[in-house]
Amino acid sequence: MTGVYARHAGSLFEDAEVHELLALTARRQALSICTPREINVSRLLAWLLDPSEGHGLGDRALRSLLVFAGKTGQVEHLSRSDREFLLPHNVHQLALSGLVVNTELQVNAKTKTGARASASRGARGSLDVAIIDPTTKLCVAVENKFGAPQSREQLKKYRQRLEKLFPSFRRIYIFLDKFEAQPDDPEWLAVGYSWLSGFLLEQENSSVLSEDVQRTLREFREAVQDQDEESASTSSTNKLITSVAARHQDAIEAMCDLARPKGKIFLELMQELAADTRSAEGRARMALFKLYRTRSMLWDECRQQARFAPFFEGLSKQFADLDRDVKRVNSWYSLRSWDRFVSPEYQEEYFFPAAVRVHAHDKRFNVVTYLDLRSLKLDKRDALRELVICTRKSLGGNSPKTNGDTFDVFRSMNLTQAAAVEEVRVRLGWLQSQLEKIA
Repeated sequence: MTGVYARHAGSLFEDAEVHELLALTARRQALSICTPREINVSRLLAWLLDPSEGHGLGDRALRSLLVFAGKTGQVEHLSRSDREFLLPHNVHQLALSGLVVNTELQVNAKTKTGARASASRGARGSLDVAIIDPTTKLCVAVENKFGAPQSREQLKKYRQRLEKLFPSFRRIYIFLDKFEAQPDDPEWLAVGYSWLSGFLLEQENSSVLSEDVQRTLREFREAVQDQDEESASTSSTNKLITSVAARHQDAIEAMCDLARPKGKIFLELMQELAADTRSAEGRARMALFKLYRTRSMLWDECRQQARFAPFFEGLSKQFADLDRDVKRVNSWYSLRSWDRFVSPEYQEEYFFPAAVRVHAHDKRFNVVTYLDLRSLKLDKRDALRELVICTRKSLGGNSPKTNGDTFDVFRSMNLTQAAAVEEVRVRLGWLQSQLEKIA
């Protein structure tokens, strides 16, 4: 009887799309080989955000980053003034040519006399990227995590130190994390690498940039890109990831668990697997381990996509204009036809006017159906607000839960994957039927 790992190995190695995916994601450029280290990415990021550098983008990258940060859920913890500052139309009016960009900036106070400083960057208190504009009195702090965990109260200490150093400045704190982790300090705005790779993708074919800059931007994106972001949702690689993740969810889950067990380092695990290669099951375990190690980040991405693949597969059959945004533990589903509600000033970058949000925790899902009025035309806001209030009253609820101009309509918690997929399908259909009534 075939063992479980042998079955998983067989299903993966027999799939032509798996081999095509491995070929497409093989690294070929020098930058993609040497870049994926946190400190190198931070230096490239600082280069990108500095208007005085030779990329020819001016302050476009910084404006894009601020607008993206202003869309994150953490903005509710900011002052009203800072929330308004981060609105797209306000950001695009800023004059940012006089700023200074620095990397690995010493932020925390010096150690006590006689104390020996640690050799680690985190212990020294070095902020990855600091952007200071003395003219407009703006301080933007960017802490970049390329897979490394947060140190205890690291972000809080950076923030408190910057508050003392620049008390009269507007301070915006941005937490840029490869794996979409949430900052442990509420005033930091969580921005995933979806912003970075999306911005690079938009700019790398610009006719106003030199060929050298275009090539650098392309290699930078390929070196750091997660394949789950909206910017790459139509790429051949992302389609393969979605397809492979949907068909091999159990095999990918088992492979990732096998290759990343808790409490074992690489050499110990390698020794254990190598000691059992005589049996078919033992050889299959080694094959899966090596397959994971060849593209660890790719398979982690597939594991993430496997959570939400059934949602896309099911919804795309019913909704021809389905729009989605998939992150590590959250995904959003909307329809492109609802763009008609968006104000012209937000057409380039806006919030979904209406959507169903799915949050994954372990193997359970929370589903929230909501309307977001922040980017809407003024003459549409009252109609959508009234829709939410009437719906909640008809369900016996009180006034809808709000977060500024975001209104929750339905909330379903702790669902199985199958139940969550059905809930999203029903709620998206409900939104479609209701919004068709609003011209």
